[in-house]
Amino acid sequence: MKKLIILSSVIFILFTNITYSQQIFKDDCSETAYYMRGNYYIFEGMFISSKYYVVTKDGKVVTEETYTGGVIYGNYLTSNIIQITKVFKGGPVIKPGTVEIITLGGRMGNINEVVSDDIGLGVGGTGVYVCSVSTHKSSGFPTDNNKSLNALEGFTYRPFTIPPVAVYGLGCKFNTLSEFYSFLKQLPNITFTDTTIHPLIKKYFNAGIKK
Repeated sequence: MKKLIILSSVIFILFTNITYSQQIFKDDCSETAYYMRGNYYIFEGMFISSKYYVVTKDGKVVTEETYTGGVIYGNYLTSNIIQITKVFKGGPVIKPGTVEIITLGGRMGNINEVVSDDIGLGVGGTGVYVCSVSTHKSSGFPTDNNKSLNALEGFTYRPFTIPPVAVYGLGCKFNTLSEFYSFLKQLPNITFTDTTIHPLIKKYFNAGIKK
């Protein structure tokens, strides 16, 4: 009987841990508190495009457009262009508009350098980005923001086909974007005041719900 009770307790603990790990609750936003304390740029945006480029050993930038062939020795990088729709933290240094997020790895000619350093969101995806200033040389592609960034985290907005629409942001789960915005406004170091939903984000959610 004692063995059965012990076994049942173990199963209950395992089940509880598994269930808890599959859910993210607003009252356990440890990631949010961590990023609020740090010197990070936090913004909402849509992943627009990505392009490869190489910074040679002598500091020259070679893009896919300027590449003339042969093997290039240097740092293979990817320029990811994000359309910022709302700045939560970091304004006015970072503003709505396009910004470059640089990730390691890229391709040029027959050379393909793969590095596990993506930003968590694919082209067309929307979500929340947590960034710091990049230490890599910029590609030089034109953007509205003159700072190139390094992404620490990317939290995807996930519109489900079955209501309520779930929003995952900064380690917390919310039922609506408005609920998410209201939660953020209560936190320290948050500077945004406009809680209206950007047309790009609204279009993304509507498309996801209709699928």
